[in-house]
Amino acid sequence: MSVISVLMPVYNAEEFLSEAIHSILNQTFTDFELLICDDASKDGSYAALQAFNDPRIRLFQNEKNLGYLKTCNFLASQAQGEFITFQDADDYSRADRFALQMALIQSQNLDFVGSHAQLVKSADEVVRTLVYPLNDAQIKDWLAHKTTPPFCGAAIIFKRQLYEDIGLYDERFDRLGAEDYDWIYRAADQTKMGNVDEPLYAYRLNPESVSKVDTITNPLSLYSEDLAKDLYRFRRDHPAMSDVEFFEERRAQYLGAFEVDKSRLFSKTVYKLAIAGHRLTLIRQFFIILAAKGAFKYKKSALFMALVFIGLGYGGAQHLKALLSSKG
Repeated sequence: MSVISVLMPVYNAEEFLSEAIHSILNQTFTDFELLICDDASKDGSYAALQAFNDPRIRLFQNEKNLGYLKTCNFLASQAQGEFITFQDADDYSRADRFALQMALIQSQNLDFVGSHAQLVKSADEVVRTLVYPLNDAQIKDWLAHKTTPPFCGAAIIFKRQLYEDIGLYDERFDRLGAEDYDWIYRAADQTKMGNVDEPLYAYRLNPESVSKVDTITNPLSLYSEDLAKDLYRFRRDHPAMSDVEFFEERRAQYLGAFEVDKSRLFSKTVYKLAIAGHRLTLIRQFFIILAAKGAFKYKKSALFMALVFIGLGYGGAQHLKALLSSKG
């Protein structure tokens, strides 16, 4: 039995697969199994996967597309390691990631460990480094007061016992996103957590896959992070109660809010494209928003954001924001 089981769902990631897989196979900590599942890709991903010949790889293929959440849950059910972690197919890990995370787990007797992370463009240009709190007390304080968890979801490694206790992702978040947020919130009260004080994981800002969910046809995905936080607070305040009715109530409220004001869709889409750093895509998006149905008042903030990012770029816009904040 391997010490670590690495879960890698794959969908149309042929361009980045080699780098992602080799970043795991070349880890300095070598006692792991790599479970890969192709989620009915339409490109050459599965053929590329079959070309790998390493006894640590266990390869699966979905007959039809199940989505990221269900594919991760399937892989978790097949895992045999004492610990479980992730590797997204278009990202990559530093070679010492597992070694440093396991060292922290053992030195501090932790159940759940992440690390800082880097946002990178396709050419491996670092756009931003995400820095998180390091110890359990700081992390729990962050979870209580911030809007998102202090982890890069794919960089987490955790004891298998946690999966046996609470499972992995809640299928109510299928095709919504933020399933990792909800899972981290559910895990928080049962684990001692930490983060390695180094960026061990590279999250790729892939313009061909700005998001794993479709915000156009599934607008509730725009509120998935809020929904996960709402559920966390509900479970914290009502530990003996089921959250089923509360989930449906909040779901209806967010869908109602979207029907009244669609500006959040436009603004969030522009921001994600800006982070990815592709001006031509932003320019196209500007005209898509301009031509979209709906009152101009719902579009104006996103159109303004798009113009700023087109003119200044993501870094320039953030610098201007910092300057304005310091003067304010």
